[in-house]
Formats: sequence, structure tokens, C-alpha cells
Amino acid sequence: MKKFKKKIIILLVIGILIVTTMSIGVTYSYMKPKAEKENNQTEIGINNCAKITLKDNNSTINLTNMYPMEEEMGLQTEAYEFTISSTCEEYTGFNLYLTTLNDNEIKDKDIRYAVTDMDDNILITDLLTNKNEELDLTEEEIKELEQGIENKRGNTYKVFNNNLSIKEEKTYKLRLWLDENANNDTMKQSFKIKVSIKGYDWDGTIANYLITNRNNSLLYHNGTIKDMDGNIIDAEDLSYRYSGGNDIVHNYVCFGSSEEKCPEENLYRIIGLFQNNQNQYEMKIIKATLATSTSLGVNAAFDGDSYYWNYSKTEEYEGKETNDWGKSNLNIDNLNGYYLNEYLKPKDDGKWYSMIKKHTWITAGNTVDKIVPWNEFLYIKQVYENEIENPNVGIVLSNVAKEVTAKVGLMYINDYGYATYKKAWYEKSLNYYDNEEVKENNWMYRGTYEWTITRNATYDNHVYSIDINGNIIGSNGNGVKDWAFHARPTMYLDTNVKIISGTGTANNPYVIDI
Repeated sequence: MKKFKKKIIILLVIGILIVTTMSIGVTYSYMKPKAEKENNQTEIGINNCAKITLKDNNSTINLTNMYPMEEEMGLQTEAYEFTISSTCEEYTGFNLYLTTLNDNEIKDKDIRYAVTDMDDNILITDLLTNKNEELDLTEEEIKELEQGIENKRGNTYKVFNNNLSIKEEKTYKLRLWLDENANNDTMKQSFKIKVSIKGYDWDGTIANYLITNRNNSLLYHNGTIKDMDGNIIDAEDLSYRYSGGNDIVHNYVCFGSSEEKCPEENLYRIIGLFQNNQNQYEMKIIKATLATSTSLGVNAAFDGDSYYWNYSKTEEYEGKETNDWGKSNLNIDNLNGYYLNEYLKPKDDGKWYSMIKKHTWITAGNTVDKIVPWNEFLYIKQVYENEIENPNVGIVLSNVAKEVTAKVGLMYINDYGYATYKKAWYEKSLNYYDNEEVKENNWMYRGTYEWTITRNATYDNHVYSIDINGNIIGSNGNGVKDWAFHARPTMYLDTNVKIISGTGTANNPYVIDI
């Protein structure tokens, strides 16, 4: 895999001065702002292989009959466009700054902004003052910025950052409007703002890339996703998780192969990004297709590619069964045995093996009534709390490993539950995920029986699994020994894993390296 040398980007690019005059009138009619445009364009280099093109080079946008408006209306105003293109053989990052003038009559707190792509998908929208004034500009850069606005700099805010992949071009739209909570003090007053962009040598980590380029299929679980009654339904763990059907979720990654065309056996999918103890994001991946004996080995295989959760023909386990993941042969012999040491470790001198972080898997499990009760409804949020945050509340544990530290595991129940569309999170219990709409909008659903890592603590030999219809089921016949289901290796990758190329589709998965 070709590795690219980093280049230092030191130039602050002074963009265009936008002068907006806002006034509040008594009329209830709405008039879109009109931009005075010129045909000429300005191109400014941010290093020797990237440049910014200012498509609208007139320094003034005149806004008339403007009044405080809701975000929906603000997003209809005419936008200022700028394009960043790159011929670099490496990723290039950039920050977008907005600088207010110290003689503005309208206060910063009354201005709302939005950055969208060319299809008007919102990348960020916020109040200007919700962004802290940036301190990462050098004295020289600030001096250059102040000279461009005749030493009238008020506050400088970093409002957006993104990146360009190899030889890529992106065009964005910037909109500004008067926030709906502004009052009549803003009547016929002026507001001026300077747009500037600073390029930088982007570190290329895939976590950074996914966050800065995310669309509405990568959801941020920070306590802001709610049901119709205002109840929080996301995990509130500051994770980013992919949710939705295959038509919108592009989260394929090639893992375990450096071939130009990724073999199907090496296709994985990104469950999401999860913070470690250092508040850094590790990427959690799961095999895209069902694992076979080629990668998992044959010592506990049944019918070719289905596996017992805990079974072995060795004398030690003969006639025994348990749902203790710490003793599971699928865990010890297949996932963290053959798959890790025989299948992955020899490849590329252990490169793929080294990408996988040891993780403490929560394996205490829970009872049926706290995961998939048949007689009551539970949000996926409640299931998440019972499974991860507070397992085994009020029950007597058998002597099982409540946590297992290992490189490879299986999906949690909540991974599967959160992978479908948001509405299902508060409309469907996990034992009713057989709904066609839920399945069509859950990229993790494979249409087969599949193991999870979560034990059913109601019994000492049952494990939660996904059934062929898409439901989570809490018991399996006489126990794990008598049932062989499919398994998909699940892992957390190191924070320094970098993206090389790809768009995340099955035909063009993300290519990664270290």
C-alpha cells in the first residue's frame, strides 16, 4: 500500500468579506436575500497541490426586509458558495473561520449560520456564539486577518472543519441569518463578517474522517435523540453509530487484505465509533458476511459454517454446556484462537493483527424480562442500559466471567437494536424486530440465525441470538450446546488507523492502513 509523505500547510487563506445589512420590518412577507455576483473567480492556494475557489467574488451580499426567522426559513436564504479542490496525493484538512467586526451593530449572539453541501444536506448549523473563539491562529495569521478588515476584528470563530481526500473537489454553501430569538433592537442595523480558511496537514485517521464527513446515517448518541414524548432514546455514550438500510449506510471497510479489489471474505462493516478511556474514538467493525470455517477454523464447526456458542469434542468439555463467555470455545478456540492467530496474524507481518485493540467485553448478561420481555415493551435505550450500564440488577449470578478482555468478540444486542432507523427505537421492542420496515432499514440484519455475545442469565446455558426473522430471542431450546448458529467476528480498531481511499460502499469500501 502506497504511503504518502506529509506536507506542512502554513498559509491562512483570507476569503471573502460578506457585508450583510439586516432590518426588521412590519411586513409578514418573506424576501430572500439577493447576492450581487460578478463573473470573475478567485483561486488561492493552500499548499502546492490544493486551492480554494471563491465562486462568488463580490464582497457584498445585500439583505433587505430581513427579520428574525426560524432555522427552516434561514436555510432557504441564498447561499454563498466556495469550492476547495486538491490534486494532492494525500488527505488535506481545512478549518472554516468566521470573523466578526468590532463595529457591528448586530451582536454575534443574534447570528445563526449553516454550512451545507451542494444538495443542501446540513453539515452544521448553530448560533455563532456557540463556538468558542479560536486560539489556534498564529500571531502572523491574526495580523494578516486584521489587515484584511482594516484592523476592525471583533471575534473569530472556527465553525466548521472537513477534509479532502486524494485529488478531490468539494463545494459548500454558507448561509447566515438573524436568529429567531433576536429582538427589535436589530432593526435596520448592520452586520459584517469575514470568511477565512486555514489548511492543515490532516492526520488521516478514519475516525476523524467519518465524523467530519458524516451524513444522517451516522448518528451521534449524545442525549439529543428523543421520542415523540421527549424521552432520550439514544445511548448517551458519545458514540457515533450507523443506523438505517443499505441504501443509505455506506460503512464497508476492507480489513485483512491489501489487494486492489477487496475479497468478499475481507469485507467488514463499521458498527460505529466508541470512545476509549482516553476519550479517543476506536472504530468498531463486524464482518459483513457470515464467517466461514476458512477464517474461524473447524474445531467447533457444525454443518460447515455454523458454530456452537460453547461446545468442544475435547474431554474437558464433553457433555458440558455453559453460557459463560470466558469459557466459550467459540471465544477461545475460534475467534481469539484460529481467526486471530492463524488467519489474521500471519498476513502482512501482523499488520492487521496489530490494528485490533484489546477490549473489555461486558459478558455478565441479563434476564429475559430485562432484555426482551414478551409481556411488556422496552425501548432499545432501556435494553442498552440493562445490557451495558447496569447488567444483572436484582438477580443472582452464577459464577461466570462478568467481563472478558480480548481482541475479538461478537455483537452486543444493542449494536443490532440501534442499527435500524430511529423511529423503531421507540415503536418496536426487540422481540418484535421481525417487522418488514424494521428489517429493511437495519443494515445488520442478515436473514439467518446469528449469535450475540450476551448471555441470558435466566438460565446457565442460554444465550441471546438473532433469529431468522430479525428478532432477538432469549432462549435456545435446551441450551447452547444443542444449537449451532452463524457468527461474525467483531472488533475495535486502534485510534491511529488511517483511511487511504474508498467511499464506504460494498464495491468501493474504505481502504485502511496504519
